[in-house]
Amino acid sequence: MLVAAAIGAIPAFADVVDHFQSAQSTGIPPWAALALLIAALELAHSALLGQIRQRAAFVAVRMALLVVAMAYASLLGLSLFGGPDSATLSWLGLSTARSFARIWSFAGTSVTSVAAMLVERGSPGRVAAATRG
Repeated sequence: MLVAAAIGAIPAFADVVDHFQSAQSTGIPPWAALALLIAALELAHSALLGQIRQRAAFVAVRMALLVVAMAYASLLGLSLFGGPDSATLSWLGLSTARSFARIWSFAGTSVTSVAAMLVERGSPGRVAAATRG
């Protein structure tokens, strides 16, 4: 899950640093703020799993990761099939960086989906059932 958080946070953090270093910056783009929020939620879910080792916590984290993967997949679809004047991509600040949006959203979808699968594999109920035979 830490890798999933890093995939989303590293490009956003770089944009935030550029914003504070540049005098001509127009502000932090909305996509960067959303990416940092999602990364913070993923880190909080990691902490939750470290503290609460119950199956319900694993299911809740898996569902949250699948929602995040769905958001990344939606962005991937928008960047691939959205027109040049897509209002959503313009609002997110990604209308001029479509190739970046495609790569970033594909990586986010892939890593977050795999993280959701691995969270389920490591849940206490599943491990107990596998050891019983």
